[in-house]
Amino acid sequence: MMQVLGSQFRYVKGLGPLPKLSIVGGSRVTNISSKHHDDYKKFATIQKTIDEQNLTIREQHKKFEELLHQLQQVIPGFSFQPSLACSSIRPPPPPPPPPSSTM
Repeated sequence: MMQVLGSQFRYVKGLGPLPKLSIVGGSRVTNISSKHHDDYKKFATIQKTIDEQNLTIREQHKKFEELLHQLQQVIPGFSFQPSLACSSIRPPPPPPPPPSSTM
């Protein structure tokens, strides 16, 4: 026999009465593989953004080095002393190879 708990609870076999998800601010339970797929898509999107930003930084660093070289050729004795904050900026390392997928 099942106990009636009212509309504020739901019964889960093995766990007993639990509050409704809408009360605790949760959403419906979904297929766990669907959640992993969504997480993978988020990760892939973030990784793509990071890779694009790293590429932009490398391109800008290369342009800066070329401009610095041109200035040194045009202006004899030209020396650029980057500020302390800029001296710690290095182009990012190349991205690691993508992991092999076993799915």
